[in-house]
Amino acid sequence: MARKVEYDFLNYTSFPSSMKIFNDTDRRGPWELLTINLPITSGANISADIKIKEENAHADPTGIWGLTLYTSPEPAPRPVGGQPTPWKYFNTTHTPLGTHDWVDRSLSKVKVVPVDHRFMLIAIYGSAGSPETPCISWFDDLKVYQDDMLIYENKFTAPIAKGAVMAALSIITGLGVVRFGKKG
Repeated sequence: MARKVEYDFLNYTSFPSSMKIFNDTDRRGPWELLTINLPITSGANISADIKIKEENAHADPTGIWGLTLYTSPEPAPRPVGGQPTPWKYFNTTHTPLGTHDWVDRSLSKVKVVPVDHRFMLIAIYGSAGSPETPCISWFDDLKVYQDDMLIYENKFTAPIAKGAVMAALSIITGLGVVRFGKKG
């Protein structure tokens, strides 16, 4: 049984990487916590857009996979294990089952309920797979809006990739601290 989360530098919609989740179990894949205690306004309309690509995606009995949002009335601790208590399930985007190239999935202006909830947790879950046909899920270009204003964005850029890109730009342009050649 293997379930893992990693960055993928070969499949992405925004350079240089995407989030990849591998799962060979019949339950939803491991989840990756993207942000915790993101402030939101009670009763606001929340929208979200994400790009997802999958191979061998199976349905999960819980009905929760893909981009999933939870809310809480007060700042809450990081969830432990698979159940984000005291976070309350808010909404999820489902992906097509089977194998598909990059698709746009959206949540469209969903009211925050209950109205006293003022904090959001954003997580992604890989789809279920099987030992014979493991599921691989890729996620990229996440944007979350509150009343049509962008409040969170994640392009799933690996931390090491950010440094590598900056070093490459520094070398190419000669504008950074890394330079080759004669001093002067």
